[in-house]
Amino acid sequence: MPLRNLLAIFVASIASFATYSVAVTNHSYEARVTEAMEMVQRESLIEKSKEELFDAMMSGMMQSLDEHSMYFAGKDAEEFDNDLKQQFGGVGMYVDINPSNQRLTVMSPIPNTPAHEAGARTGDIIDEIDGQSTKSMTRADAVKLMRGPIDTNVNVTFLRGEERIEATLTRKMIPVPSVRGDRRNADASWNHIIDSKSKIGYVQIIQFGDKTTEELETVLNDIDSKTEALIIDLRNNTGGYMTSALEICNMFLDGKYKIIETRRRGGRLDEEYYSKRGVLYGSNKPVVVLVNRFSA
Repeated sequence: MPLRNLLAIFVASIASFATYSVAVTNHSYEARVTEAMEMVQRESLIEKSKEELFDAMMSGMMQSLDEHSMYFAGKDAEEFDNDLKQQFGGVGMYVDINPSNQRLTVMSPIPNTPAHEAGARTGDIIDEIDGQSTKSMTRADAVKLMRGPIDTNVNVTFLRGEERIEATLTRKMIPVPSVRGDRRNADASWNHIIDSKSKIGYVQIIQFGDKTTEELETVLNDIDSKTEALIIDLRNNTGGYMTSALEICNMFLDGKYKIIETRRRGGRLDEEYYSKRGVLYGSNKPVVVLVNRFSA
């Protein structure tokens, strides 16, 4: 093709793009978004649905605000909601990749759950999930396969030494504790005494969910008379419900102290929240709070 023809095509493309830009500028923001999505769907080398483009647009908009703003949709929104509600449809066992053999392994079945009732034991290798081999499967992918709507079935094949055990597990609503201890007891419950001689207690709060206040209150009532000091581990706790965090602060503050204040755009004070209840854990006992850069 002659150079002058290429130049003519290039100039024509610029003119078309300029015309399109002017046309878009004269429309409302909503129309511009619609036109942009239609153009991407029509012209992009990578095929995307309208839903995918919309979700990407919303994510970009939220990311332009600050590091704490984000957008969830579909399954991501459902999983986030389930995390804060502290329950999900599943079979009830903690699993991980065993570093010694790189196999997906049962770390601990949760009492009174389908996995526990089916006889799953700590150390069992999960060989297959619904016929799919787990040999090259990540822990996250395995968990996704085992979770699902309650009253639905998932087939799991366990290896226990030379024994091969096939089990059909019916998913139930599985509670997810947000308050953990230092290590697990034989019955899979958490041990919250990190040093029995020095009488030091330990609680890890992984998030501020629906049941966090109730869980922590139960633990503190149990260990108050057994401990002389307490470690509260908030490392990697990325947040949750503000009401839950407020209620937990109330357990340790004796008197009226400001816990949280919220401010609107421009720094205008919106609301203030003060402690209201008495101390649940001994007021004369030292309490250490562990945080890191991932703590909300």
